[in-house]
Amino acid sequence: MKYIVRAIKYFFYYVIILAVIMTALILLDLVKADPAEMFRQGWKSVGEILLLFGVVAAVYPKFGFTRRTANVPGEWSQIRQGVVDYMEVRGYRLEKEEGETMTFRLRNKVNAISRMLEDRVTMTRCLEGLELEGLTKDIVRIVGGLEYKFRVEDSGEEADEQ
Repeated sequence: MKYIVRAIKYFFYYVIILAVIMTALILLDLVKADPAEMFRQGWKSVGEILLLFGVVAAVYPKFGFTRRTANVPGEWSQIRQGVVDYMEVRGYRLEKEEGETMTFRLRNKVNAISRMLEDRVTMTRCLEGLELEGLTKDIVRIVGGLEYKFRVEDSGEEADEQ
């Protein structure tokens, strides 16, 4: 169900962007307001553009959202505060926490709106570390950052012990 809602959101997002661009072109008197004159094939072209937007919107959630695992060693009680601190530095706030699952949202509302409010990152404790779910570009950055943060902390602690 989440997939379908995301696809519909993206379809309307693309349509709104096209409408804004076309409105700007009309207001600047660069094109006439009649689709028959605006596009080579008139309304047929509008239908083809909408069909293209529909295809892209239907496929995008498959690649735009992902679930990945971050190799973060340690007990939940040891890593929890480090994860929360890392996410706060990245501009996220803890939205809710249930057991060993935390949900974060962007603090900056402009960034959240630009992502069509699809700014949620969910972290769940798993055997390998943490399983993260959200926008692919965010998850890739966060996984790399968390793995680096906890690897550096672990190596720093080992250096202190020696």
